Amino acid sequence: MDFIPGWTNTPFLGLGLSSGQFRPGTDVGNTSYFISLSDGPTSAYTSIPGIEQTVSVAVQQGVTYTLLVDVGHRLDASPTGNPRLKVNGVFYDGVGTPVPGGWATYSTTYVGLAADVGMPITIFLDSASFQGNFDNVRLSDSIPVPEPTATLPFGLALLAGFRAFARRTSRPTKGARN
Repeated sequence: MDFIPGWTNTPFLGLGLSSGQFRPGTDVGNTSYFISLSDGPTSAYTSIPGIEQTVSVAVQQGVTYTLLVDVGHRLDASPTGNPRLKVNGVFYDGVGTPVPGGWATYSTTYVGLAADVGMPITIFLDSASFQGNFDNVRLSDSIPVPEPTATLPFGLALLAGFRAFARRTSRPTKGARN
């Protein structure tokens, strides 16, 4: 078992945890656990309850945060991995379906709420039982782009203001000679 850099074991009722880096291999004749690998020869594994990492990103209102994690379904066990985001005490579960011996990308989305602004975001890689297998963890954020219909009234008001200013500055003043 190798330590997973940047991740910590999630405490759970004093149970001994098992987590680390897993190198199952898919060489010829070595497909006991997986038929294919997700993103290279090494993945993370964990048993009850899991591992976690608090990222340096703090919640911003209206920003969409998307967590994508490849979850493996070992040939010798049921799929038990569940990637989740935790913000301000609330969990957001991942959704995906790996096939036996393969991997599936689970996706979790959270949109920043006013009550959560400035709160840290924590990624949990949980396992419900035997062993969850995870790889290729990535968290992205995107700031919403205003819809054209939302900016139309502002644009029209700005255009009307420019026209009024242009008319006022292009009129000759009284008493001026041309």
